[in-house]
Amino acid sequence: MNIAIIDLVFLAIILWFVIVATIKGLIAEVFGKAAFVVGILIGLLFANDLYPSVVIWVPIPFVAQILSFILIFIAVFLAIKILQLLLGSLFSGEVLGSLNRALGFFFGLAEGLIIVSFVLIILHLQPWFDVSGLLDNSIFDTFLGNFISYPIKIVNQRIDV
Repeated sequence: MNIAIIDLVFLAIILWFVIVATIKGLIAEVFGKAAFVVGILIGLLFANDLYPSVVIWVPIPFVAQILSFILIFIAVFLAIKILQLLLGSLFSGEVLGSLNRALGFFFGLAEGLIIVSFVLIILHLQPWFDVSGLLDNSIFDTFLGNFISYPIKIVNQRIDV
């Protein structure tokens, strides 16, 4: 059985995510990402609500808008990180620590497979070069083919390829 070169790259990507998530554990992985993403989303959603209070202290509207976003982002980020510390302390024992790392393994595996899926979708959709030779014997392209076929079809319909 021949292994495609791209499969080795995909395997390295998945292994990277699995190793990092296993070492850090599920709690640190999930809350580390959630703090940033949720902070940005809540900041974008509620910066306009805080703006009237900030513009009183900072009379430059543009700066007041940015400061409103930053203040909300910091508050949400810190709140999620504090929650992470609390949950992390629950999982600090030997048994639950092992569970945290085991669940981190599966989270890392899922993360890696999602990244590989996105790369495959981009490779299939890009119009600049033929990737059939690259993906002919790809185990990951075969394995994830049904999973990525629908997003590829939708994007192709939207851009009229």
